[in-house]
Amino acid sequence: MQSELGSAMSRYDSAADALAKTRAEIAANRALLADLRASMDAGQRRLSAEVNFLYRTDGNGFAEALLSSPSIEDFASRLLALSRIANRDAAIIAGVRRDRAAATRLGQTLAARESAQSALVAEVSSRRDKAQSAIARQQLYADSLSAKVSAVLQAQSGNAGPKSPTKPPANRMSVAWARVDKRAGKYAVLAGQPKKYAPSGITFTGLATWYGNVRPNMRTASGRAFNENELTCAHKTLPFGTRVAVTFRGRSVIVVVTDRGPYGRGRVIDLSKRAASLIGLRSAGVGKARCEVVRAN
Repeated sequence: MQSELGSAMSRYDSAADALAKTRAEIAANRALLADLRASMDAGQRRLSAEVNFLYRTDGNGFAEALLSSPSIEDFASRLLALSRIANRDAAIIAGVRRDRAAATRLGQTLAARESAQSALVAEVSSRRDKAQSAIARQQLYADSLSAKVSAVLQAQSGNAGPKSPTKPPANRMSVAWARVDKRAGKYAVLAGQPKKYAPSGITFTGLATWYGNVRPNMRTASGRAFNENELTCAHKTLPFGTRVAVTFRGRSVIVVVTDRGPYGRGRVIDLSKRAASLIGLRSAGVGKARCEVVRAN
C-alpha cells in the first residue's frame, strides 16, 4: 500500500505539473490568438471597404479610372496601380483564411490538451486518495489489534496467580534516549518505543514547524486522534507510520508520521508540540532542520 501511495503521489505531481504548464501555455497564447483575431478583423474591414466601393460605383470605378487616362503612359501607370490593388486584396483574403485556420487549430489543440490532462489529474488524485484511505484503515485496524493483544496479555497476567511485588511501570509518555546505527548523539523517543534504529538512506532538509491541539477531539489525516504530547509529525507524502529522525541545532528526536502537511512555502515537516519542545523548535517557531527516514532494529 505504501508503494502504491508513493507511485500515486509521483504520478499526481507529474500530471499536475503538466497541467499547470499547459494552462500557462494557454494563457501565453491568448495574446497570439488576440493578434490573429485582430489581423482577421483588419483584413475583413479592408475587404468590406473594397466591396462597398465596387457596390457604390456599380463596378465601373476601375474602368473609368483607366479610360480617363490622358496618355498611354498614364494608362499604363493606372493599370499597374489597379493590378497592385487586386494583388493586395488577394493577399488579404489569403491572410484572413490563414489566420482563421491557425486560430482554430491552436484553440482546439490547447483545449484538447487541457481536457486530457485535467482528466489525468482527477484520475491520479482519486488513486492517491484511495491509497491514503486504505493505509489509514489498516493503521486503525493495527491499532485495534494492538489494543486487543494488550487486553489479552493483561487478562493472562491477572490469572497467573499471586502477584509478586514489582516496580511500577514507567510512564509511557516519559522521554527515553535512542541511537541511530552506531552514531554518536542522542535521539529523543517516548518510553516504550524502540531504542535502536537504522538509517534508510532517505534524507531531506528544509523548514520545520510545529502545531498543537487546536480543537477538542482533533483527528489527523491517518484517522488517529491527535495528541500534542506524543512524538508525531505531519509530512506531505511519507506513508503513515514512517519514523523520521529530525535534527535541529544539534538536538534530535524520532517522530512518527500520522498527519499530512505542512503546506507553507519551503516547509517540509510539521512536528507535534512535544517533539518541537525537545529539540528547541517550539521557542523558535520555525527553523531549518535535517530529516532522515529511519527504521527500528
